[in-house]
Parts: sequence; structure tokens; C-alpha cells
Amino acid sequence: VLFRSAVLRMAWAANGRYDPRASEASFIAAALADGRGFADAFGPGTGPTAHLMPLTPLPAALAYRLLGVGTPAAELTLGLWAAGWVALSIVLAAKVMQAIGATATARVAAAAIVALVPLQFPTEGSFRYWESAIAACAILFVLLRTLRLDRAQADRVTQRDLLTLGAINGATFVCSPAAGLATSGVIGLLLLRRRGRGNPPLRRRAPRARTRCRSGARCRRGRR
Repeated sequence: VLFRSAVLRMAWAANGRYDPRASEASFIAAALADGRGFADAFGPGTGPTAHLMPLTPLPAALAYRLLGVGTPAAELTLGLWAAGWVALSIVLAAKVMQAIGATATARVAAAAIVALVPLQFPTEGSFRYWESAIAACAILFVLLRTLRLDRAQADRVTQRDLLTLGAINGATFVCSPAAGLATSGVIGLLLLRRRGRGNPPLRRRAPRARTRCRSGARCRRGRR
């Protein structure tokens, strides 16, 4: 399904639909590639800007720097970049569906609709310059990870789990504040659900240890 979706997207793009698109992100990417800095969000010559997050135009700027601003090679490379993130988001969404108990038939059907129905293609063309597909992957990854932690046998989230989620959450905020807000909400919900659960196995072991000690003391007193 993913391979066919990539072929369809490239065939759709080959018909002139991946020509350079005028947008704030593409303007800034062109400015970065030409050495004019983070500028010209509203068109050439409009000057320095803080209109976008710092990471948003960097992939397009790199492609333009190496392959030329707006060249077919650069746009094809960025199209493949966008298609790769779309494919990854479909895989992660299918895994999230699996984690919540969806059947294999439902997962494949949903993936096929998103991957093969061409309603998505015009919107995905903008992913060459914008961070939307990357942000979607970050949200889905955090959601999948929190679902697995919430259903794990262990009754306490480890420090490594929290550090991993925190690092991904921070990177998501830098990429897309809206997506970072979403991942923060998912992580917060996980912590609220875990609040007060503690680690029952540890609590059960401790009383048994004390009981053995008290029993041992009584045995010693009995022998005396």
C-alpha cells in the first residue's frame, strides 16, 4: 500500500504539480539558500523575519542550496522528502489503531484510504516546505508510546521513559508549537492516569521482608 501510494504521488507530481509554490516557507528557504538569511517571508526584498519556526524552512533551504532554487531536481527531492514523512505517518497511525484494538482489516482499510485516495495529494504538496507531516509523525509517535506505557505491566513510568517523552516533546515544540501542545496534553494525560498507582510489587515485597524479620525475632526469642 505504501509503495503504491508513493508511486501515485510521484506520478501526480510529475505532471507539473510540484512546480515551485509561493509561500512564506518557500520564500524563506530561497533566501537561506541564496545567503540572505532568515528573511523575505512575504516575498523577495521584504527583509528579515521571525514569521516561522526556525526548523520549518531548513529542509527546503538545503535542497535549494545543493540543487538550485526551484529547479525540478530540488522540487522532486522535496517531493520525495514529503512522501516519506506521509508514509511514516500512515505507518504510525496504523500502529496506534493496533494499540487501541482495531482489527487488521480496519487498519489496512484506513491506511489504504489515506494512502491511495487522491484527495490528499494537493495538500501534501505543501509538505515540501512546511512541517505538517513531521508534526503529525511526532504526535502519533508520542500517542503510540504513551498508549504502550499506559498498558504496560509495570505500574510506574521510568525516568528513561519520561526523558524520552520530554525530549520528543521539546523537539516537537521547536518544530510546531501546536503539535507540541498536543503532545504535552497526551503526556499529561498519561501522568494523570498513573498518578497514585506507585509500584505495588515493591510495596508487597517490603511487608513480607518485615514479616520475616519479625518472625525471625520471635523465633530467636522462643529459642532463648
